[in-house]
Amino acid sequence: MRKRPPSYADVAERAGVSRTTVSFVLQGRDDVSITQATRDKVLEAVQELGYKRNRLAGSLMSGKSTTIGVIVPRLDHTFFGDIVQGVSDVCEEHNYRVLLAHTAHSAEQEAKQVNLLEEHRADGLVCVTDEQTIGKIDKWLAAAAERMPIVLIDDRSKVHKVDSVISDDLQGVGLLVDHLASLGHRRIGHLAGGSLTSSARDRMAGYRRGLERAGVEFDPELVRGSSFEIDDTGQALRELLATDDPPTAIIAANDIKAGRAMKHLRQLGLRVPEDVAVVGYADEEMSDYLDLTTVHQDGRMMGRLAAERLMGRSQRIEGPILQVVSTRLVVRASSGGTITGAEIAEKQKRIAKALAQSR
Repeated sequence: MRKRPPSYADVAERAGVSRTTVSFVLQGRDDVSITQATRDKVLEAVQELGYKRNRLAGSLMSGKSTTIGVIVPRLDHTFFGDIVQGVSDVCEEHNYRVLLAHTAHSAEQEAKQVNLLEEHRADGLVCVTDEQTIGKIDKWLAAAAERMPIVLIDDRSKVHKVDSVISDDLQGVGLLVDHLASLGHRRIGHLAGGSLTSSARDRMAGYRRGLERAGVEFDPELVRGSSFEIDDTGQALRELLATDDPPTAIIAANDIKAGRAMKHLRQLGLRVPEDVAVVGYADEEMSDYLDLTTVHQDGRMMGRLAAERLMGRSQRIEGPILQVVSTRLVVRASSGGTITGAEIAEKQKRIAKALAQSR
């Protein structure tokens, strides 16, 4: 016959206190007057009896599940993993659980996961949007936000509806332009992330502002690419290199596009950074292996801030807010060193020759 699991009453009897005292101690309540000695007796009784809290019963009584839902586009990106870790850190501090789901870049899957998290009575939701899902997010966002607090990460276009946490992408790409310009580059191309997300638009704006600071005129011929995905990288790169005055440095909208650009350059017989400097964005784990100069996004801090906003919402904070997390430049070998005007001309000759030989 299965043994009955220990209850609140058993813990209270073993510790010689009331059930209410047991409840307050196990909830970590510090707003009630309970001596440390009493708290220690309760925790000792819990350990001796092997007592486990019944979260389901507790949530039915309190109306809270002590659960935070997290939805990310995929699980194999360092940036997304860091966000989940940041959320988990805060949830652990507050004795909350994390329910994790991914969308595989599908708007339909995103809506489904939101519905499932609502069915599990999640007390709040952290959602990382992307270019495949942001266009359809309004189908579920407003209704879900009426039932639970939501924080969007990596996009600010819905900040009038829900809290948002983003990286300072204007600052980040500006740091890359500043770095390349300081090395002597005047023709700096951009493999852009399109215009569907605010992060892509902000990175484009940061690129243009950086050029302006460096006294370099913006040339639309040096911007190619319509997505954060890598499918169009090869063609976009060839178009950049085929201009009459080709770039000697390229800023990719993310590290994955930068890595794919480096591969295509090698296939053309061009070297990084000797012929073309390449830099990325995000500081994914792969960027260290590639020796890629990039911008570090603090995904863990973004996750922490998002989770803290959800905890704060339980205190009835009014109105959605936007929090912006600073970025920092990470210099590695792919951006090379200082170049002169004569070296720029030689690089452009090698680029033109490589393109001609590849046709």
